[in-house]
Amino acid sequence: MCFDWLSKNGKLISVQRLKNIQRPTHLGDEGWLRELAELMIERKFVSWKSIANSVSDPLTVKESRQFSVRSMSQKPLSISAESFIFKLRNFFGMTARAEVFHWLLTHESGHASAIARDTFWLPKTVQNILNEWENAGICRYFICGAETLFQANVQDIDLEDEAEKRRFVK
Repeated sequence: MCFDWLSKNGKLISVQRLKNIQRPTHLGDEGWLRELAELMIERKFVSWKSIANSVSDPLTVKESRQFSVRSMSQKPLSISAESFIFKLRNFFGMTARAEVFHWLLTHESGHASAIARDTFWLPKTVQNILNEWENAGICRYFICGAETLFQANVQDIDLEDEAEKRRFVK
């Protein structure tokens, strides 16, 4: 079950993003989400308090917990493509920056509102991040019709040495 993994790797979950996904989509059962949040709080992941407080439908029977820890889960493999977002979260922290950077690296270009919609972050938050990164040269923007589109500025990364390329990719 996912709780085994969460109990070991809970710091890699963006609780704010989880709330941003749950709010408009009502993804999952709110009672179970609240129970999961309470169990995560018991495991010392205090950021989950915001989920426990925001979900209005607690389970009525406390004995109905189906969560158990089997201690079989491990931290994400650092070499797998699926765990790249966890690397970004460790680098940027549990903010929108990790999700926005991941989006920019996996898409050719996009408008700030489309990036916000895809990543479940607020449009103003995403726009501010993109503006800061454009000023820093991390991304660039271009005008396409009436839209301002952003893309990662990976073309400016110049890695001459093959050993340096391998080090950068890892």
